This record gives sequence, structure tokens and C-alpha cells, in this order.
Amino acid sequence: IREIREQERNGAGGNGGAVRPVEITNRSIRLLCRLFLTDPAVKQKLGATPLPEFLSDVPESELLAMIWKGQYDPANPASVHAFIAVLPGAEQKAIDQIMKEVIPGASADWANHCLLNLERQGLQNRIAMIKARLGDEGLPVDEVNRMTRELLELQGRRREIASGNEANPG
Repeated sequence: IREIREQERNGAGGNGGAVRPVEITNRSIRLLCRLFLTDPAVKQKLGATPLPEFLSDVPESELLAMIWKGQYDPANPASVHAFIAVLPGAEQKAIDQIMKEVIPGASADWANHCLLNLERQGLQNRIAMIKARLGDEGLPVDEVNRMTRELLELQGRRREIASGNEANPG
């Protein structure tokens, strides 16, 4: 019992101090993380752009944001390992799992497809959140008007994506 209490005080929590990986079930996020870390063309093209705002509306995107903003060279494994080494343990474990996955046919072309999928998810989540907020009683009229305008813009962007007009994402 004394040993268990000592582990709890030291933050080991009874699991022997093992770090549990961040769980990322979103396949598009997993694939983008892997492409960023292994494909110089993806890192060069997308890493030079700001992190898309829609990612803030997509659950599980925190690790992708870290990788997107990270300073490393995917063409240099030592650089990638050094970058991963400074991440928290849970994120390191998640990356380790992602890198062990076999993803047949994964290529830089998939990066844009994954981003589009994530934008769709972000739009859906944001639309649902705004609709829920619009149902709240007592919202000021100016707030209702602002949210209604945003809702219409988001629905318009969703229609553009659905029709195949994917220009200007994010």
C-alpha cells in the first residue's frame, strides 16, 4: 500500500509510470501526421502555410498542429527524431504508433484530400455548435445576427466543397 501511495504522489498513478499515448482515431489526422514527418514535399508545401483555422473545430487535431508548426526536416531522420524527442511522452507514443502503421499507397497527393476531409469535419462541427447556440434563449439580437451570418457562410463553404469547388480552403 505504501508503494502505491508513493506512486500516486509521484504521478505514476498505479500504472507503473507508463505513459499512455494520445489516442487519435481520425484517419485523416493520422495520415497527415505521418506525411508531415516523412514526406519533405508535404512539409515544405503545407508547413509554409499557416495552420488552418478549421482545425480548431476538429477533435484530436492538437498533435497535428504540433507537427505542422514543428521545426524539423522530414528528409533527415535525425532531425525528425530530435523534434519528436522534445514532445511530451504521450505525443511521442502516439507518433510511434502512427509511424508503425502500414498505409499502402500513402503519398503527398493524399495530404490535400485529408485536409479537405478535415475541413468538412470542422465545418460540420462548427455548424452544429452554432445551431445549438442559436437555440439558447436570451441571446442578444446582434449575437444572433452575427451567428446567423457565420452559419450562412459556413453552409456556403460546405456547398462549395460538396460541388468540387475546393479553391481557397480554410
